[in-house]
Amino acid sequence: MSLLDVNYFAVVIGVILNIIIGAFWYSPKFLGIPWAKAHNFDLETLKPTPFHYVGAIIVGFILAWTLAAFISALHAHTAVEGMKVAFFAWLGFIATTHFSGVIWAKKPLNAYFIDVGGLLVSMILMGAIFGAWS
Repeated sequence: MSLLDVNYFAVVIGVILNIIIGAFWYSPKFLGIPWAKAHNFDLETLKPTPFHYVGAIIVGFILAWTLAAFISALHAHTAVEGMKVAFFAWLGFIATTHFSGVIWAKKPLNAYFIDVGGLLVSMILMGAIFGAWS
């Protein structure tokens, strides 16, 4: 298995998809306001900067590339198989580690569900793409 043996075009599509889902998910028109209120954040101070987008692209690339490597290594060659790998990666690595914030940092449960829900949607869609394009 080589971690470099992934479809990089699919990874780029995954990064773009992750950014779009995140922008929608946390927008004031969807879950941005409940998420900000759960954290007692001032909506005016949450305006994104170019630094935020660069960070989101880097994080999105690492997430997409790693998920694509898992899907490739597990020989998931259909959209459904890719989605299954993505779900179990999300369950084992995202849902669990993010819950530490609820346990130790007293992160509000609704903020937890907003955060992990967005990542679940993103990873499932990326998994479908990576599986289908592997």
